[in-house]
Amino acid sequence: MFFLRLLLGSILFFLLISGKESNPITFADPSAAKSPEEELATFQVEPGFQVQVVAAEPMVQEPVALSFDADGRLWVVEMRGFVPDIDGKGEKHCPLAASPF
Repeated sequence: MFFLRLLLGSILFFLLISGKESNPITFADPSAAKSPEEELATFQVEPGFQVQVVAAEPMVQEPVALSFDADGRLWVVEMRGFVPDIDGKGEKHCPLAASPF
């Protein structure tokens, strides 16, 4: 009985997938890189508010934090030249290698 159900299920499955359209719907890659202007067009803001580009690459590279000060200025922290691996390659001294643990 089990094999009969398995056979009928397999036949039904293949009949269903064979009836699919030959041109399936394709979607754009949501993670594909966009220009600042293209990205700006994706924002949804409440009426009365606006979003504007104030800095983009190459002016800012590898941002990791940002903050506004009391005067409304935007400050961005960049992490250029971060150590590429956990072993500390590129450093003169690796603190993990000197650890007693």
